[in-house]
Amino acid sequence: MRNKYRNSILSLGALVRVLSRFAEESGVDILTETPATDILVDPTTDAVCGVVTLDGNSQQIPILTDYLVVAEGACGTLSEKIIQKYTLNRASEPQTYGLGIKELWSLNPDSAAALPQKPGFVLHTVGYPYGTHTYGGGFLYLTKHWDLHVGTIIGLDYSNPYQNPYHDFQRFKQHPYIQQFLRNATCVQYGARVINEGGYQSIPQLEFPR
Repeated sequence: MRNKYRNSILSLGALVRVLSRFAEESGVDILTETPATDILVDPTTDAVCGVVTLDGNSQQIPILTDYLVVAEGACGTLSEKIIQKYTLNRASEPQTYGLGIKELWSLNPDSAAALPQKPGFVLHTVGYPYGTHTYGGGFLYLTKHWDLHVGTIIGLDYSNPYQNPYHDFQRFKQHPYIQQFLRNATCVQYGARVINEGGYQSIPQLEFPR
């Protein structure tokens, strides 16, 4: 869907599921629940020539490829191995990381109808509940069918040893402005993951020998 500024709001998971159908129709094999655990390197050229996967019986299966696109996100197993092997970060600044926590809520239709905000509403915040000495903020997306995506992101360079990102997220949801969305709503999904925070200067070299 699009908000009033003509910006698209969508679920990445839903988009990938749609694209996967087109890929399979064109002959692409999609191996779900099949982790790639290591890279294959050609001993004669020292170039990446594939990956090693595990099947349901923990048996290693090599997959050879002419091209390999690694899209694991932050701290990916294969990404880190490739970066270290070929020193792809020699010209970039050190990477920094944040922790994102997100929940998906289903709003009560009667309560949602009373909200001044409608599907397409986007909110980004900075500061609360982290204060002035910790990098972080929150977000809220209201999508069609009255689904609400709410979460926080905190930089993992915080210095307070008692900082608890999960408790901070609960405080964020207790803010009166956020509370109005969650009243009579039901949490249906939740998750957390590490994300890259270093910016453009921390992006390593993106190509490697193949």
